[in-house]
Amino acid sequence: FPSHDRMVTTAVVGRSVDGSEQTILLNVGEKDGIKIGQPVVTGQGVLIGKVVKVENNLTIVRLLNDSRSKVAVMALNRERSLGVLEGGYGISLRVKLIPRNETVLVGETMVTSGLEEKMPRGLLVGTVAVVENEAFKPFQQAVLTPAADSAKSFSVSVLLTD
Repeated sequence: FPSHDRMVTTAVVGRSVDGSEQTILLNVGEKDGIKIGQPVVTGQGVLIGKVVKVENNLTIVRLLNDSRSKVAVMALNRERSLGVLEGGYGISLRVKLIPRNETVLVGETMVTSGLEEKMPRGLLVGTVAVVENEAFKPFQQAVLTPAADSAKSFSVSVLLTD
C-alpha cells in the first residue's frame, strides 16, 4: 500500500445498493479537502471506490462494483499487464482491455496503475479469479475477487490526492 500522508478517515453513514447503483455516503466533504476523483480505501489500503460527488459536509463514493465504475489497473506479473477495471451491477469486478499476448494468471494480484488523475499507483484492488482469453477477440479479460468487501466497510479513508 503506497504511503500517503494526507487522508481523511471517516465512518460510512449511508449506502445505496439498488442493483444498478453501488455507492456509499460519507459525512465529510469539501471543507475536509475532498475532491471528485479521489480514491477511497479501507483500513488495509484496499481501494473500494472513488469520490463522484462532493458537497460541504457530504461525499458520495461510487464503489468499484458499480456498473459505471472504471479504474486503470495493472497485474503484478512479469509484463505489468495493464487493463481497465469495470464494475458489474454490484456482483463482479472485471478487467477489460488486457493485451492478448500477455500472460495473466489466476491468483495474480491487481493494483491501480497510476495512469489516471488523482489515483496513485499500487492500491490493492483484488486477485484474478478467472481469465477469459478468446482467440477471436483483440483483448483478454479477467474476473477479479475483490480484496475487500465494500458492504462490510464501516470506516474508510479518502486519499487527498490533487
